[in-house]
Amino acid sequence: MTVNTEKKRKKNPNLQLIALDETKQSEFKTKIKKLKKKKPSNEDFDSDKPGVVFLKHIPHGFFEPQMKRYFSQFGDVNKLRLSRSKKSGRSKGYAYIEFSCEEVAKVVAETMNNYLMFNRCLKCEVVPLDKLHPDTFKGHDRVFYLPTSRKNSIRKFNNRSSDPEKVAKREKRLRGTNSKLESKLKELGIEYDIRNLKTNPDWKPPPRKLPPPPTVTSLENEGKNALNQTADSTLDVTKEMLIDKEDNEIVFKTPPKSSNVTVKVMERDTLTSTAEKRPRRTPKVTKSSRKSKMAQKRMLLNMTM
Repeated sequence: MTVNTEKKRKKNPNLQLIALDETKQSEFKTKIKKLKKKKPSNEDFDSDKPGVVFLKHIPHGFFEPQMKRYFSQFGDVNKLRLSRSKKSGRSKGYAYIEFSCEEVAKVVAETMNNYLMFNRCLKCEVVPLDKLHPDTFKGHDRVFYLPTSRKNSIRKFNNRSSDPEKVAKREKRLRGTNSKLESKLKELGIEYDIRNLKTNPDWKPPPRKLPPPPTVTSLENEGKNALNQTADSTLDVTKEMLIDKEDNEIVFKTPPKSSNVTVKVMERDTLTSTAEKRPRRTPKVTKSSRKSKMAQKRMLLNMTM
């Protein structure tokens, strides 16, 4: 190779690329020129453009800290807002998550859509930035606390001041509401003077209806019914109690007025005789069984040695 050919190749790099078919060399050159003129488009992937994901059907217990920790495995999470109720503070079941890269948001939407989590099928989709409301991520950087609006209103009502000017304002407001109510009643054909409306100081709230307290007779009837049920059931319930005269440490007590259970005081001899009649639970160990066990142990010892 000469120096002139190398210079030509540097000036015209198409000389290095040759088509397999000589007749299609010109088409091949035009295609290469078009590909070189075409610049890579950043529409599919833009690292500077953030991406927003809408997530719904969120299960209970999957709150802001858990969501941020879970979705940070895909990429950097810029903002996260879980929709909550203003009164109770409970989760409404949907959230908006903003990632630093739009490509990451697309990957999250593909992987987390129809994902089963705590018996809930998550739904995830990418939201374009043009369709987002300006207050979508309002308050995302604040720590969530339970709402105290009702407590504050109760506190204000109880701690209202006794200033004469404020009292006069309150009375004026009350007169205005009463006049509006009177006008509405007149339209309906009802004449009623609300200004003479007064509370009755002698009025007392009606007593609460409570169940009657249990009496002694009702308790006795319940005990009898329970004893009858146990006697009639298929369980093996003994109706006799054997008490030893000589044993002073144990005291047996029977339920009051129990007709189904009878107490029999017996001597020690009779108790021993009844105990002898009972079948023996433990198996009897004979000499032959002992010898066979000893022989087995010796065999095992010889095998291990």
